[in-house]
Amino acid sequence: MPLFRTSSAVVAREGHPLADCRTLADLRDVQWILNWTLANDPTQRGDVFSRYLQETAPPVHVAHSMVIAMSLLRHTDMLGLMPWPLVKAVASREQLCVLPLAETLNESTVGLLSRRGTPFSAAARCFIDCFNAVIRRVLDSDDPARRRLFHSIDGLATGDAGR
Repeated sequence: MPLFRTSSAVVAREGHPLADCRTLADLRDVQWILNWTLANDPTQRGDVFSRYLQETAPPVHVAHSMVIAMSLLRHTDMLGLMPWPLVKAVASREQLCVLPLAETLNESTVGLLSRRGTPFSAAARCFIDCFNAVIRRVLDSDDPARRRLFHSIDGLATGDAGR
């Protein structure tokens, strides 16, 4: 059951020498830090490396902690990939900026899985109901930052996720 779709952004520390790059081709000689391995996600965010940067095979480092990845992004010239909801939630606080790239990075769908023919449990249904209630509450919020966060996720603006 799909809940929402989102895409990713390339992020760097504020003041990064490549912060104004407009194309992934300009990022061929950059080191990357990810908090997921390309083997675990080869068709989504890993597509950036296989399709756009394939000629150079840039150095990709993996940090199994978002805290470590954020620290390395803040204090080095490494670049990272982040889903837009995370960018909206933490980028400015972590002193990160989004590179204004022309390419659209692949979208990924976040959803709930169940066995075929097996209905969701009461707990799963409760989660879906709470999820939709939060979406509706945030979209009606007076806080523009909270509304922007949820508008960065396709499918949430209607409040129909999980139906």
